[in-house]
Amino acid sequence: MTLAIRRQTLAQADKARQTVATEFVGEFSGIIEIVKGADQGYGGAGYTALSVLLAVAVNTKRKDDLVSEALNNLKREYSRMVLLSEIYHTPMMSMYITTVFKLGIEFMQEAISHYSRPTWRRLWDAVVRPPFLLNRKVSEISAAMIQIEKERDTLLTKSVHVLHIKMDHMTENVAQLQGDLDQIHTNDEKKRLVTLRSELLRYLIQPNKTVDDYSRLLNGAFDLPPGLPRFGADQVMQEKAYAAWKNSRSNCMLVVTAIEVASALKREASIDAAYGGVAVVDLYCQKADFMTDKDQATSLGVVVSLLFQLLEANPSTLRDVSKFDSLRQRIAEVDGAGSRGLDVAFGLLSDILGHFDLVYIVLDRVDRIRGDFLRIMLTRLMVSRRNGPKIRAFCVACSNKEGMRKSLKELEEEMDDKNLILFQKDQSRF
Repeated sequence: MTLAIRRQTLAQADKARQTVATEFVGEFSGIIEIVKGADQGYGGAGYTALSVLLAVAVNTKRKDDLVSEALNNLKREYSRMVLLSEIYHTPMMSMYITTVFKLGIEFMQEAISHYSRPTWRRLWDAVVRPPFLLNRKVSEISAAMIQIEKERDTLLTKSVHVLHIKMDHMTENVAQLQGDLDQIHTNDEKKRLVTLRSELLRYLIQPNKTVDDYSRLLNGAFDLPPGLPRFGADQVMQEKAYAAWKNSRSNCMLVVTAIEVASALKREASIDAAYGGVAVVDLYCQKADFMTDKDQATSLGVVVSLLFQLLEANPSTLRDVSKFDSLRQRIAEVDGAGSRGLDVAFGLLSDILGHFDLVYIVLDRVDRIRGDFLRIMLTRLMVSRRNGPKIRAFCVACSNKEGMRKSLKELEEEMDDKNLILFQKDQSRF
């Protein structure tokens, strides 16, 4: 058994010597070929001398460059390895770094020995110890450094994976917290809307009919005699007046007379409301088949009803407690302002409009509102506002009454056509 091990060891040593000899020959083969080509009459002695001198010159330069470059690399990489050992404190990383340090110390010892020798000794070493021996040491160091880089990349990949998992968990937690916070805000908004509704209840106009019932009611009022074609929402939307209102760059009010189209126009406007920053508010003022002046809606009630709908459309304006308290205080001023209550309400409505980019206001049967509401709305909201959201008001009126016909005619003469557009189509019975 011992004899077999010894034979194996001798075979390995012999193989190593053969490898060294092969590398040695490889180092000098190129030089010998050059000298052979240049030997023109030098003879054997000249050939030998030139071979030695050229080998010394080449090997000395290569060895000096190799030592210098390796020392610079070690100097640059050692500081990084110290940092890596602190960041990636694992057994494998420690082993690889220790190997590099060990090989580096051995190399530096040889470098110090190399540079400390006299010139003649260094020249002699260039002949008997060509650079491939030094290359072997540098290759060992490079191989150890490559292992460090591989281990670093592996550990970095693991760290990134762990970090991604943590980030995913954090994202889920943040989403959960955001959802909980949004729910808290939503609950607060609902409570505050209920509070405002109770405080505004005596002003709010609440139709006693559903929109479907309301449409049937108005259809009956605006019916034509049998056999005549009906003019409805589809026809209105084909008119130039409607296109001018829809595409207006200014705050614009379109008043249509005696056509039941408010509910259809609200549905049309609601398509735009699917986008952020757009709101649609509406009010239907025909409460019964026949209404006396006492049954008519008040201008203040209309403004407050529109105001409350805007708050419902964007309840986030109620999240801030101080702003909510300020809003309640201003609403309370509507009661105490007497005849100025309408001005206070319009001012409050104007401020709330500022939370939107575009607001559609659909008012049906404005002739059922007491006072000169259209004029007040035009002057307070449509004409005087130069900044803020764009307002598109769509109003339906019955022009059978002398007062409404006169009011519409005066408004048409006074207002700019970019702010007011009239489309009159009388097909009503009252």
